[in-house]
Amino acid sequence: MDRVSDYDVVVVGASLAGCTAAILFGRAGLRVALVERHRQVDAYKKVCTHFIQPSGIPTLERLGLLPALRDAGGVISGMEFWSRWGWVCPPDHGCEAAVASRGLNIRREKIDPILRRAARSTPGVELLLGYTAKRLLKQGSRVTGVVVEGQDGETRELMAPLTVGADGRDSQIARMASVKARIKPHNRFMYYAYYRDIDMGPDRKPRIWVLEPDLAYAFPTDDGLTLMACAPSKAKLASFKSDIAGNFTRLTTSLPRGPQFYDSQRVSEFSGIVDFNNVYRCVT
Repeated sequence: MDRVSDYDVVVVGASLAGCTAAILFGRAGLRVALVERHRQVDAYKKVCTHFIQPSGIPTLERLGLLPALRDAGGVISGMEFWSRWGWVCPPDHGCEAAVASRGLNIRREKIDPILRRAARSTPGVELLLGYTAKRLLKQGSRVTGVVVEGQDGETRELMAPLTVGADGRDSQIARMASVKARIKPHNRFMYYAYYRDIDMGPDRKPRIWVLEPDLAYAFPTDDGLTLMACAPSKAKLASFKSDIAGNFTRLTTSLPRGPQFYDSQRVSEFSGIVDFNNVYRCVT
C-alpha cells in the first residue's frame, strides 16, 4: 500500500541543482521532499568536467558553501581562452571585472556530498535516498506530486503543489510531464583524464582552446589534480578511438601555451562522451 505524504515542494534529483533548490525552498519556510535514486549520501556524478562558471559563484555564496568548497580544495580563478586571434585573459587584480570572471573547479566527488549534506541539514528538507520517480500524480492537467519507489519495493505518494524535475539532461520527470526538449547537436565528442603535477604556471588558471572545430580544456582542481579534456569534431571519432591515449596526448601537447606534462602522472582512465548534444527545456 502506498504511503501518502504532503509537502509544499517535491524536488526529484539531489545533485547540484536539486540540492540548491531544496535548500532555498527550505530556508523560505517550505516543507520539501528531496528525492534521490542513490542510497549513499556520498554518491556523485561520474562523468563531468566539474567547472562551475562565474555566474554560479554568487549562488554558492548565497548558500554559504563557498568556504567549505575552498577548504575541500576548490580552485577559484579566472579563465583564459585561446583562439586563432590570440589569448583572452581576464585581469588578475581585484577589480570588478576580475572578480566577475572567477569560476570554481572542484571534483564532483567533493562538491556533491557537501551540497547533499547541506540540504539534508536544512530545516524543512527531508532527503529521501534510494527512491526513484515512477509516475506523476495529476488532477486533470495539473501535476500534484510524484509516486516514488524505494530500492526495497516500497512506494510512496509525495503530494505537493510544486514538483521540480532536477534529474538531469535525460530527465524522467520532463518526459512524464511531456515537456519537450530542444536538442541542438554540437557535433563533437569528448575524452578526458586526470593528471597530477601538470605544470599550469604559478596561477593554475583554467584554460580553454578554441581550435575550430575542435576544443580542448585544462581545469586545475582540488588535491593538485588537473582535468585535461579534448572535444574533437565528430568526424574524427573513428580514427581517435583507434588510439585514444596517443591521439589525446598528441592533441593536448600541441596546444599553444599548453600544460607541461614532463613530470606529470595520469591518475585516471580516459572517460569518453560520444553523444553529448545541447538540450534545452522550458519551465512548464
